Amino acid sequence: MAVHELATNALKYGALSAPEGSVMFRWSAVPCEDGERIEFLWKEDGGPPPKPPERDGYGHRMIRSVAAREIDGEAEIDYQPNGLVCRIAYRRVASAENSGS
Repeated sequence: MAVHELATNALKYGALSAPEGSVMFRWSAVPCEDGERIEFLWKEDGGPPPKPPERDGYGHRMIRSVAAREIDGEAEIDYQPNGLVCRIAYRRVASAENSGS
């Protein structure tokens, strides 16, 4: 849901609304003590300079709620001059089935 919201906004207002705009999307899973730390990074470049909203709208609330439902979840949205950057991270606990126990 969060990626869909980011993509929709990039098409309407952000990097994907400009011919020279681009989006880099990367995710990683890094092992930690009881599972792994998952991180998604969305970075726009080449579109119109993003403007922080005057108030949190549906998109911001939804992106933050996605992270809030997860263990140690967090979401950061940064309006950098060259494009929007969003990072969503959380901890995924290993299940007993997958842990080899």
